[in-house]
Amino acid sequence: MSEHALGHFEQAADLYDKTTGGSTRDVAIRALDLLPAVAPDSIVLDNACGTGVVTSEVLRREPTARVHAVDFAANMVEMARARFSGKSNVACAQMAGEALTFADCTFTHSITNFALHLFGDASKGAEHIYRTLKPGGAAVV
Repeated sequence: MSEHALGHFEQAADLYDKTTGGSTRDVAIRALDLLPAVAPDSIVLDNACGTGVVTSEVLRREPTARVHAVDFAANMVEMARARFSGKSNVACAQMAGEALTFADCTFTHSITNFALHLFGDASKGAEHIYRTLKPGGAAVV
């Protein structure tokens, strides 16, 4: 992500949900509709999580699914972490989508909502999404 884009998202974190007019939630709902159903044993990547909209929709559908919510912008991660502080099945971390540190074949589901075009290297981001999916796993970008 460029320094300019990162600066924007760091500053916009507090207002992000309000200024997007619910569009990230609408897309998250549609993305989840496209994927196989999230099950109790699912492990989901909310890649470029922002404030955690995708994570909240995953948990609405399956409260016991494990979710890893990552974003390059520290302020976004802090908002997501605060939002899910009481959820032991949600882990939030600052991490670039094109440099995921998860092991190969980790996730059953991967959702990158409104973000691949912001990655410093979108091709590398796509490679990391694929690399971290379990065999038979599914992703929506």
